[in-house]
Amino acid sequence: MQCPICGKKIQDNMPFCSKTCQLIDLNRWFKGNYRIQTDEKPNETEVQSELSQSHLTEQDGT
Repeated sequence: MQCPICGKKIQDNMPFCSKTCQLIDLNRWFKGNYRIQTDEKPNETEVQSELSQSHLTEQDGT
């Protein structure tokens, strides 16, 4: 089996060959690179909530 990030051979039935590849994959999840495209419109209440949370965390510096 091969690492999905770098293509190196994987040992010990782990999904990644190294911690670095694991973190690269995690970062891709956080950035939204792995998502399913749909035709659904976002729920406006959820969007407003996320925007307000994002704005609050930017002000807090967290």
